[in-house]
Amino acid sequence: MESVESVGASSTEDLFDELVWRGLVADTSDEQAIREMLREPITLYCGYDPTATSLHLGNLQMAVIQRRFQLRGHQVIALSGGGTGLIGDPSGKANERAMQETKTVAEWAANIRGQLERLLPASDGVPAPIFVDNYEWVSQLRAIDLLRDVGKYFTVNYMIAKDSVANRLSNATSGISYTEFSYMLLQALDFATLNDRYSCTLQIGGSDQWGNITAGLELIRKTGRPRSFGLTSPLILRSDGKKFGKSEEGAVWLDEKLTSPFAFYQYFVNVTDADVVNLLRRMTFLGRAEITELEEATAAVPGERRAQKRLAAELTRYVHGESGLATARQITAWLFGEGDLPADARSAESFAGAPLVVLDPDSLPTWTETAVRAGLAKSLSDARRLIDGGGIYVEDRAVTHDLVPRADDFAAGPLRLRRGRRQRVIVALGS
Repeated sequence: MESVESVGASSTEDLFDELVWRGLVADTSDEQAIREMLREPITLYCGYDPTATSLHLGNLQMAVIQRRFQLRGHQVIALSGGGTGLIGDPSGKANERAMQETKTVAEWAANIRGQLERLLPASDGVPAPIFVDNYEWVSQLRAIDLLRDVGKYFTVNYMIAKDSVANRLSNATSGISYTEFSYMLLQALDFATLNDRYSCTLQIGGSDQWGNITAGLELIRKTGRPRSFGLTSPLILRSDGKKFGKSEEGAVWLDEKLTSPFAFYQYFVNVTDADVVNLLRRMTFLGRAEITELEEATAAVPGERRAQKRLAAELTRYVHGESGLATARQITAWLFGEGDLPADARSAESFAGAPLVVLDPDSLPTWTETAVRAGLAKSLSDARRLIDGGGIYVEDRAVTHDLVPRADDFAAGPLRLRRGRRQRVIVALGS
C-alpha cells in the first residue's frame, strides 16, 4: 500500500481547488488572497481543545486537512488548548461545559498532542509540525493585560453578534457566563501570539469556529500585525443530518483504549452508501480517479461494500497503523466465522467501543438473558420467541432457553453471539 505522501491530488494541482473538490471549504475570509498565498509555503494553525482524554472523528477531519497542507510543504502548527480548555468554548453548545481540574486538562492536552504527533509525522520533504500549548501564555495572562491588550479591541456589540454567543443569549434558561463569553478573546490572542512567534498567517477550523477565527483576524488587523486569513471546513454530517462519529455506544475516539482498532474499522465498514463517497473525499488521501472508481463500484454492486472497506482500511491504517489494521481485519474475519481470533486480541479491551457484553464469571446468565443484555432481543419473551425460531446463535450453534454458558467456554477467548446473519455481539468473560 502506498504511503499518504504518494497518493491523493497531483502535486501540481491547486491545493485550494483540491480542498473545494473534497468538500472541505465552508467559509474563507478572502478566497482569492488565500489562493495566491498558498502558491508559496505558509504557516497555518489549528487548535484542539482538550475537552476529553482523546480526539474524536470531528478532530480527525481537521488533522487530515493539516496533513494535506503539510504534504504540500506548508508549516503546520497543532495547538493544544491547555489554557482555553480550562474555560470552555460555547460554540455549538446549548449549555455551559462542566469545568475540569487544571491537572485533568493538562493530562488530556498531553494525550491529544501524542495523537497529533502520530497523525502529522515529518519525513523527507515534509516539514515537522510545531506543537504548542496555549496554557503557556494564557496561564501567565493577568486580568488587566487581557482587558487592556485584547479586550479594548472588541466592542460588546461585536461579541454578542457572534452565533456562539447570540444562540446562548437567546436561551433564557442557560444563558452564557462571562467566562464563556470571553472565550473568543483568548482564541483571538492565540492567533495573534502565533502570528508574532511563527509568522502564522492562516487559521483553519470547523465551521462552528468561524466566529472565533474572525475574532482573531480582528485583533490582528486592529493591532497592526501582518495580514492573516481564516478558513473553515463543514462539520461532518451524515446524509440524515446527524453528526458523524456518534454511535449507539457513544463517540468514536482515536484512542484505542476507548475505541479499539476493530471497533473503529467496523464503524466505517458500516457507513451507508449515501455517506461513503463523501467520507472518502474528506477523510482519505486517495486521489480523484480511485475515489470515482470506488463510487462507481458501489453503485454497481452495493453489496460488496468495496468503498466502505477501503475507507475503513485507509482510516484505520492512518490512525492505528498497519498493526492496528491487521488486528481489526483478523477480528472482523473471526467475527464472521473466517479464521481464528488473534492470540493478542482476546481481552475485552480489544473490543472497546464495539458491541460487547462482559459476563460475571460468578453469576453467569442464560443465553436467553444474555441476548437481551446484548440488545439482540427487546425482552425475555422476545428472546424466547427468537430462540424457538432458531434465530439466536452462539459460535454458529443455535441455543436453547435454559442453556447457561460455562467459564470453560471462554478458554480460547470471547464468543460470538448473533441474531440472524448481520446482528453480531461479542460476549467476553469478566475477570
